[in-house]
Amino acid sequence: KVILPALQLDSLASSHPVSVHVKDPKEIEAIFDTISYKKGSSIIHMLENYLGEDVLRSGLKEYLNKHKFGNAVTKDLWKALTKATGNKMNVETMMNTWTLQMGYPLISFMRGDTVDKDKQGWCVKQSRFLSSAQLNGSDPSSPPSRYNYTWFVPVQFMTDISPPQHILLNATHNSSNGHVELPAQVKWIKANLNGSGYYRVQYPAEVWEQLVTQLSTDH
Repeated sequence: KVILPALQLDSLASSHPVSVHVKDPKEIEAIFDTISYKKGSSIIHMLENYLGEDVLRSGLKEYLNKHKFGNAVTKDLWKALTKATGNKMNVETMMNTWTLQMGYPLISFMRGDTVDKDKQGWCVKQSRFLSSAQLNGSDPSSPPSRYNYTWFVPVQFMTDISPPQHILLNATHNSSNGHVELPAQVKWIKANLNGSGYYRVQYPAEVWEQLVTQLSTDH
């Protein structure tokens, strides 16, 4: 009820970022819509899943206590959450890619080179998911974005023979893809565990077939 409506609207070329500069008070009502509320809550949920509930709560407590008698802007929340990580992660850098540009990524798992007889390399690639591109050839790079429609994406996944693991995709042209090594005998991969990620996932056809078989026999 929260993430799917947001994903549907945010895949349109007519979407807008969560954070929008307002020039006139009359514009405020217009920008508080499904994207603002449902995408906003979805990306916070994704961040909580990545940082951990305790870290998020600690950051929120710091943020609320510091600004309880004053005003605050978005970056104040990110600074508080960064502090809660022990400054091990720059939350503002990560979350700006989600709040200052519209849309979201399609995360694709593709077979890469065979590492050895026991391991298979996989490329984990991100690209902007734009539903209208399938209908009328809309340009996925339009309108221009300062982040070029790449995101810092915490991707959590598991396979039929390995426990959950995660990889953080970087929001740069040269580092927007990730690489993982999995056992060569893997039948299926399931990413976006528990639906906590604000993205869609694509697999090779044979992986989809194995997932269907798994769900049909044991779910």
